[in-house]
Amino acid sequence: MGFNERVVGTSVWFNPVLPEFEELNAGIACLADNDSSFESIMNRRPELVTVMFEWHIGPEGHVATREQFHELGIPTCVMPTDCEDKDNSVGIDGTHSALFDTANLYRGIEKLAMIYDLQARGQEVVPDLRARCSATGFASCNSVASSRSAPRKRSLTRRFWQPASRSRPVF
Repeated sequence: MGFNERVVGTSVWFNPVLPEFEELNAGIACLADNDSSFESIMNRRPELVTVMFEWHIGPEGHVATREQFHELGIPTCVMPTDCEDKDNSVGIDGTHSALFDTANLYRGIEKLAMIYDLQARGQEVVPDLRARCSATGFASCNSVASSRSAPRKRSLTRRFWQPASRSRPVF
């Protein structure tokens, strides 16, 4: 979305970075392939910490709690894809009260666009993702259940992308 120059570190990569982002990613510190430490994050002097998974900085955060960052004057942001319709205090990966809904992904993009004052760019990205989702042949792309019954136009490739964000953000 255009805030890459403000990213000071990333972690938790499940897959290689897509080729079109390799050069950009090469200039961003990778704090860990999996979970970064509180110290490695603080050494980057972030102005905001954004995470995809609440268990990293939730009430019993694996990395730290949100309060630990807040006590140091660093705001935090957990993406809606992992905290809405989900109780992260139960089970290994939390308990979902609803099926995954791409609307949470779109809300996360809009949230980051607002944080970085890039609302216009966010308003371009979300419709583009909706169109690409629709082009895959899924009728609604709103939930796993609807995608199972939707006719597919072509074979799908799945990718998970975890953006790093912030004025000087860290994941």
